[in-house]
Amino acid sequence: MIQRIWNADKKRIQYSFFFTFLLGMAAHGFAFANLNLSHDSLCEFCAADVRAWKVQLGRFMVPVVWKITGQTIVSPWLTGLLALLFVSCAVYFTVRFFDVHRFSDVFLISGIYVTNISIISCIATYTHDLTADMLAMMLASLLAFSWKMGCVCNSRYWFIVGALSTGILLGLYQSYLSNALVLIIIYSVLELLKGKESVNVFKNGMAGIGMIIGGGDTISCSHKSSMLDFWSFSGAGRIQ
Repeated sequence: MIQRIWNADKKRIQYSFFFTFLLGMAAHGFAFANLNLSHDSLCEFCAADVRAWKVQLGRFMVPVVWKITGQTIVSPWLTGLLALLFVSCAVYFTVRFFDVHRFSDVFLISGIYVTNISIISCIATYTHDLTADMLAMMLASLLAFSWKMGCVCNSRYWFIVGALSTGILLGLYQSYLSNALVLIIIYSVLELLKGKESVNVFKNGMAGIGMIIGGGDTISCSHKSSMLDFWSFSGAGRIQ
């Protein structure tokens, strides 16, 4: 499947990754190459010290990402490269979502994604959260793209992908759900401007709401289970 996607859309994939890494390194390369810890990144330098805190915040997927990527301590260079990888994927999903083909448009979308104030602030202050946050951004774009494909192709498969993306996203950083909502709203407005019947646009919007709620319910159950496991393991819930 990956090979088929690459053959069919090689140029847009290349543009998305090239421009994102080019602009990302130009804007944030100094931060990625230097260990300048401050604020939360200094307090949470070691991942083992804050796993319980992340679970309590509802971000219980963050320690999983740290474990998979080998980020037991804050590692700016590794964090930066992984973050740019996820942002590149987010750019590509957005390019596909709006059916963009011109390389200049891909360049502008990459610039918006990788040099906005939210990412600058995260790199400067919350370096340890950058990888998980950018993965959440990527999943937000995938969520919106899955919703569109589900509506266009009338496929349950894409809605399931969108629901799973929603669930993992909410387990990483809940605020990035707004990215997906904004993309869906913009797309719906564009469809209305193109003359599509408002009833169909409304039905698609309701399908998106159902997909997001389904993913949210899944992650809510998983979070409750994680909290119970944490309390049982730590003995915090044990009656003295």
